[in-house]
Amino acid sequence: IRSIKYIFLLIAPVCVGGMILGAKIVILFYGFEYEASGELLKIVIWLLIPYGIIMVFACFFIASDHQEIDLKINVISCIVSTLLCVFLIPQYGMMGAAVSRLLSMTVFLSLYLYCMRKYLFTIPFHTILWKIGVASILMGIVVYLLSSLHVLIVICVGILVYGGFSILLGTVDLSDIRLLIRMKKNEFESK
Repeated sequence: IRSIKYIFLLIAPVCVGGMILGAKIVILFYGFEYEASGELLKIVIWLLIPYGIIMVFACFFIASDHQEIDLKINVISCIVSTLLCVFLIPQYGMMGAAVSRLLSMTVFLSLYLYCMRKYLFTIPFHTILWKIGVASILMGIVVYLLSSLHVLIVICVGILVYGGFSILLGTVDLSDIRLLIRMKKNEFESK
């Protein structure tokens, strides 16, 4: 459960900020000629959430000797993804590809959630997510209000705001900070 918390803790603000600043981020890295792809980024960035959770769930199924369920979920998701691409890409082009990918990943995640509940255990998402969601939304409001400033300034302020709200809301506690320090210490010692 902690791994899911950390995934959301890191990915949620990236998704919210990326959705608000999509075009500016693309311009910063690739120039004005690619500005239109900022709209794609605003959709595709949300793939990070289901993808991150799916990777953890896949490990749960494999570690608990439920590979056959993992395989079935992957096959069904592949079929759904192919069908969505067939129907959406010809009509909507790049946006169709982005939306089909997001929808297929949502189906993928939904199948994993169902099978997690049925075969393994239930994850209390409501207790994990609400504080992260509130901190992300509050950060998003600040980022939106400051979006006329240079994108790097807005990103830095967004990080500080999100970090501050995460601490104030108790999203990040002392055990999380200790874990981070331990990980950094182990990383430093291994070099």
